[in-house]
Amino acid sequence: MAQEKLLQVYNGLPPWAKGVVAVGGLAIVYFTGRFTYNFFKRQIDIRFAKKTRAEFQDDIRRLANKGIRPTFLESQYLGWADQIQEQFSGCDSKQNVFDMSDPLFGWAGSYSGSGKLFLNIVKILRNDADFAALVAAYDIRTYSQCGNIFGLNIFGEVTGNLFTAIIDELDPGERNGINKYLESKGITYRV
Repeated sequence: MAQEKLLQVYNGLPPWAKGVVAVGGLAIVYFTGRFTYNFFKRQIDIRFAKKTRAEFQDDIRRLANKGIRPTFLESQYLGWADQIQEQFSGCDSKQNVFDMSDPLFGWAGSYSGSGKLFLNIVKILRNDADFAALVAAYDIRTYSQCGNIFGLNIFGEVTGNLFTAIIDELDPGERNGINKYLESKGITYRV
């Protein structure tokens, strides 16, 4: 009975209104599906990030046993992690930051502001313990991707550890260049 009345109301609508109903229905299905997908993806990302965090804390302990310790205070790593999160949030434009005087950097492309910030932090790090401490300080964080329009976050948020954020924000050329720089400093971790 209720379906028949609903069908009568729909059939009585002008063509433009039927289109609005159809598009509205598709939008509801799309956003419901997207919300569900993002919810489960976020749960998986958090689980993976927690595992990685524990592994890096173990790495810091193992390195300390070998006499390799972080060279900065914990507050410094937390400050860098805050800077990274802030820079990664929102839209990022390419900037020509390739410096010919830096032959170790190895990739002759332009870098995003995120890539430049992360590279500048990597240049300060001195050993594996420093890198592990930075990853541990970043912990599990969430930032919004580019695409906030009228308060709606079109592209969603990224939740995870530093590696998740780097893979999301930096293109392969930027990561390759940073990896070459890490290698040149004797740091064994790669992004």
